[in-house]
Amino acid sequence: MEVVGIICEYNPFHNGHLYHINRVKELFPDSLLVLVLNGYFLERGDISVLTKEDKVKIALENNVDIVCELPFVFGSESADTFAEAGTIILKHLGVTKLVFGSECNDIQYLKEIAEKQLDSNFSIKIKQYLKEGVNYPTALNKAISSNIDSPNDNRAAILAQNGTVNVNTKNPGQGNIVKINGNVVADAGMANGYDIKVDTNVNLNLDNSESYLTGVAYNQFPVSGIIDSKDDEYHGAINLSLTNGAIWNNILNGAVTAPNAAWGNAGLSYSGSHITKFTGGSATSAGNIYQKDRNPLTIDNYSGVTNIFYAHEGEGINASDYTAGDTIIKHAEEGSVVNLITN
Repeated sequence: MEVVGIICEYNPFHNGHLYHINRVKELFPDSLLVLVLNGYFLERGDISVLTKEDKVKIALENNVDIVCELPFVFGSESADTFAEAGTIILKHLGVTKLVFGSECNDIQYLKEIAEKQLDSNFSIKIKQYLKEGVNYPTALNKAISSNIDSPNDNRAAILAQNGTVNVNTKNPGQGNIVKINGNVVADAGMANGYDIKVDTNVNLNLDNSESYLTGVAYNQFPVSGIIDSKDDEYHGAINLSLTNGAIWNNILNGAVTAPNAAWGNAGLSYSGSHITKFTGGSATSAGNIYQKDRNPLTIDNYSGVTNIFYAHEGEGINASDYTAGDTIIKHAEEGSVVNLITN
């Protein structure tokens, strides 16, 4: 018999957690399922919205066999300590399989990230970044890598879902090199009547000539938002600052996954990149957009100066010489400039 382990917090227990449990039972139908579960206090120092007794009761009512508490001293620590303690407990309980969820669904990719943290210089790098005044999660990200790649063809390099993802926004202008090879997605999958109402945002700042994004900006939320079964209104946004020679190659990088209709939301299928707020540079510090997607690029609110490049066949005289979609700017601040360039 397989003994399968899950490390979790259930703050609160939602449909994604239920799917996780049911998926384990599908993969290992004769297994014993063991949870290591946080109690009253959580990894990020928060207080659980449910008591540990309620969380245990919910887990046991949904096909979990054994629930063990992750001690407070480990459960309130950083993610690496949290995960290590949970894994050690499961190992001592005789667990043979550890099952967890991830956006990338690529175990090799996750192993590569983990192995970087075993490098002898990793702790030194963390301490150096902490001395610069950044918080621990930021120091950790910088120590691992400044490159963000999409690990397979139907996932995003950056994906926000029922929360906010910030990339290089805390201390702009510091020369941080950010290389993003993959699509950026504001996912509407959690805009339903089951989860806590939180808007979904991606805020991305590229501010030097070595930084780039190669991929589309896919916002699954309509401008008017999504109304769930409880009449809660959800909104999503992708905001981009592009300055100092940074490049956005607006082209579909692999495939994008459409919203899951089973969740009951009204997310949009992909029909072109959609930026809620775009901030460009000045006449001497403009960023560069290479419009390569056949779909239109839509910007709701635009400011600053940007160079937009369109490639063409032949002499570029006729509309048929261009294959990329239109660039649509709905509102621009006074004094804003777009330099349209063909090549």
